Amino acid sequence: MKFSTSVDMALRILVYLAERADTGLASAPEVSQALQVSYNNVVRIINRLQNAGLVVTHAGRYGGMELALPVEQITVRAVAAAIDGPTKLPPCGHQFKTQSKVPDFYPAYHNCEVNNCGIREELMQLNEQIDALLESVTIAAITARHLKRRNQKDALQVKLKEKIKTPETAGSRSPRIKTGRKTETGGTGQGTGAETANNTENVERAKRKVGRRKRASD
Repeated sequence: MKFSTSVDMALRILVYLAERADTGLASAPEVSQALQVSYNNVVRIINRLQNAGLVVTHAGRYGGMELALPVEQITVRAVAAAIDGPTKLPPCGHQFKTQSKVPDFYPAYHNCEVNNCGIREELMQLNEQIDALLESVTIAAITARHLKRRNQKDALQVKLKEKIKTPETAGSRSPRIKTGRKTETGGTGQGTGAETANNTENVERAKRKVGRRKRASD
């Protein structure tokens, strides 16, 4: 047994309506865009859910759709039955009050020799267990788990962003190396060997120039 894609789509639509129940009606185009489902499929699923009494639609300019029942009363079994029909394991596993009420799409039931069948009762019990399990899961439970996972994901993303934006702490920064006190020209007090030699030569030239001027004046 497996759900059809239509059942999956119906569950997603109902969860979406449950999440935004406090914000008003939701339109079919809005649901289509939010869930990335084609508009025609949304309308088709909504019509089935409406016929099953799970969704209510409102016409008009400001119309839309909303849940017809509290989320605690909408079960997965009801949704699956509204879209795909009742659980069938197999068709001959269904009980009908009279032979005339057996639908035409249950040909195996008409041809089943119940007295000689060894699996019919077992399949009927399995069918009942599956129905009970699907009945125990509600849209309320699915929505609560979905919101919890989404909140956890959002919190993780916030932590990652904060970690990226947080600057380095003082202890993790590389220490600055002081090369000496700066002079008025912006250099350091130590200087290089070439600069020291050039300064000494300039001083000697100035002394010799002063000496020549002194001798010339004498």
